[in-house]
Amino acid sequence: MPFVTDLHTLITSASGWISGLALTGGGAMLAYHGLARNFETDPSKVAQHNQSMKKVLAGTAIVGGSTGIVAAFGKFFGL
Repeated sequence: MPFVTDLHTLITSASGWISGLALTGGGAMLAYHGLARNFETDPSKVAQHNQSMKKVLAGTAIVGGSTGIVAAFGKFFGL
């Protein structure tokens, strides 16, 4: 069926783009917060950057995991 084949191509391409952009953005945000944390002298600001880095790591892991789950479901259901 052409619709299923086209849907599989769309899901694969879109998840690849989303994953690539999210992982790149997450890496950039981690680098920013790490650099900003090193230049801060106020302990509360350092703690704030540490918390932001944890949130970015969690979000990036969620995006990476969800991309894998979508790919696994696509293969399982034959999309």
